[in-house]
Amino acid sequence: MNRISLLITTLFLATLALGPANAETFIVNSTDDVDDATCDTIHCSLREAIQAANDTAGSDIIQFDDVLAGATITPTVDLPEITEAVTIDATTLTGFTCQSAMQLMIDGSTSTDGLIIASTASGSVIRGLTLGSFGSGRAIQIFSDDNVVQCNFIGTDLTGLVSTKNVTGIFLGQSASNNLIGTNGDGVDDTAERNVISGNVSVGVVIDGQEAINSSLPLPEGNTIAGNYIGPGVDGVTEVGNGLGVILTATNDNIVGTNGDGNGFDGNEGNVVAGNTETGVFVAGNASSDMPDPVKDLSAGNVIAGNLIGVDATGNTELPNGTTVSVPTPTASRTISNAM
Repeated sequence: MNRISLLITTLFLATLALGPANAETFIVNSTDDVDDATCDTIHCSLREAIQAANDTAGSDIIQFDDVLAGATITPTVDLPEITEAVTIDATTLTGFTCQSAMQLMIDGSTSTDGLIIASTASGSVIRGLTLGSFGSGRAIQIFSDDNVVQCNFIGTDLTGLVSTKNVTGIFLGQSASNNLIGTNGDGVDDTAERNVISGNVSVGVVIDGQEAINSSLPLPEGNTIAGNYIGPGVDGVTEVGNGLGVILTATNDNIVGTNGDGNGFDGNEGNVVAGNTETGVFVAGNASSDMPDPVKDLSAGNVIAGNLIGVDATGNTELPNGTTVSVPTPTASRTISNAM
């Protein structure tokens, strides 16, 4: 081997040893919304942390200093879109317990939308946040794949019992696929992975392929909504409600509830969809009535199974929705084995 070949080989092996870019952790230590283009130990707002993560290659982590336990962050305008994979995690705050002791509120009363996971940010995680008062928009929007949303309150205050009136809780659009909203049902911390998605004026969770159709993109598919309270408060029995619970529009092969894999934990995967003003779960072929028939016939292979719909988390007391499940023909979706 000549010297040049040896040098190239050495550099190649060194590159392999380095592996992918190491994740960096950014610690939010201020409730203000100041952006001085630096996230450091002296000052780091949530806005600065998101921007720093966007500017840093690799999948990064955003956590929160313990001084923010019990605090509220109020963005003055919309936060930056998340354009690189990131984990935003408030579960490390002192005193935090998922569902029973949430510690950080993001208040959208002076902005439009909350967290936006862009099409370039697949593999992001949002955990341990309470997002409310996005009265003009959506608390979380997802436009990419393989993201996880767990252990959040979407539409309530920190108690999980009082509505804070987002317009929409969680919206999955464009070609967003294989995302997980709630538990993975593996028997490890399944209850702690639950989201409380209640108190949203329009709808709790939406998967909508309309923009994909308009842009000739693949439809969103393969998303899972499992183990959540959609309409009830954190106790599973108090009516907080959404307008509608779940809407699937022009989207295929999603699961609302259990995948029925028989691993012994299917019972943890069912959602409680109750106390919503309108329909609990609505499946439609397409959002636009003037689309041609082949497009209207979308929304195939969706499974709605193992949920408690129109009753509370005990399964014994009615907590009715306006209507239970609506799956208008000709959508080829299945509604099976739900307690209503």
